[in-house]
Amino acid sequence: MVIDRSMVGLFGVGRLRTAYRSEANPVFAFVWVVIANPFVIGGCSKIVASALDDWEAVVLSPTTGPLGDISTQPDDAEAQLRKAKEWSVRQWAVLESMLKELRHAEQQRKYWRSLIAQEVLADPLLLSLVRLCGVKEVIAFALGARMGDINRFARPGSLVKYIGLNPAFDDRGQGKWSGGIGVHGRKDLRGLLIQGAQAILRSKDPLAQWGRRLMARKSSLKLAVAAIARRLTVAIWYILKGQWTRLEEVDHKLTAKLGTILAGMGKEAINKTGKTREALRQDCCQLLKAGRTYLLDSNKKFTPKAQPHSLTAEYGLR
Repeated sequence: MVIDRSMVGLFGVGRLRTAYRSEANPVFAFVWVVIANPFVIGGCSKIVASALDDWEAVVLSPTTGPLGDISTQPDDAEAQLRKAKEWSVRQWAVLESMLKELRHAEQQRKYWRSLIAQEVLADPLLLSLVRLCGVKEVIAFALGARMGDINRFARPGSLVKYIGLNPAFDDRGQGKWSGGIGVHGRKDLRGLLIQGAQAILRSKDPLAQWGRRLMARKSSLKLAVAAIARRLTVAIWYILKGQWTRLEEVDHKLTAKLGTILAGMGKEAINKTGKTREALRQDCCQLLKAGRTYLLDSNKKFTPKAQPHSLTAEYGLR
């Protein structure tokens, strides 16, 4: 029989293994347990199927197992599996089916990555985000797709709160409570920005130096990563609003990042544009230098709020 991922999550690997071993029917002597779905467009999954052969459980974890690390590239994975052991005809038939799914997943990953790269390179607003350390085409595309118009957020703090990178707190009543992030906001965007913050922390960016000092002072890696992600979100707000410093020169780091995005675009998509890769790179550099001009609203005037003179007036009781 074949047990899919939902059943593994519901019963657990241990219970399924116990139920398998307690089965006296020889028909169930050969069982395949799919611990995770290899059809993941992100391309970071492993072949995580395991063969339960002749009452002996051989479990492969998503990252490592008795067969060692399995490559995510279909051809390399097939070669590793063939060298691992002698598979029976039925065992290899199941593995071959999963390798076909992995090949299809790899094609889909390249297809969607190419579309995302084309969209980011064609949109000057999204392209401007790659100026920031820790932000590439995937994060820029996700921000544009999920946030929508940046004018929805009047202040940087509004965007930080929307994503969920502000600490949670509750000061109602006599008691006060404060907690971390993760219980509110956009979980998908928050996860991407946390990954970007981790990349920043490993770099030599000035923000990384600030993050390492904060980590040493607070003795918490997670706190430092969340703080970097919060500052990164504030920088994203200023760039999208056109209130960021204009780019005068494209350095070698930004040039290398553009080259990586163009590589993800693929040769076929580049050929359809009728331009060479170097010409597209120069066009992207010009778009980055053009930037976005922020125009002040001449009709908007600052009006200070009147300060309450009593407690009753502060709470609107009269």
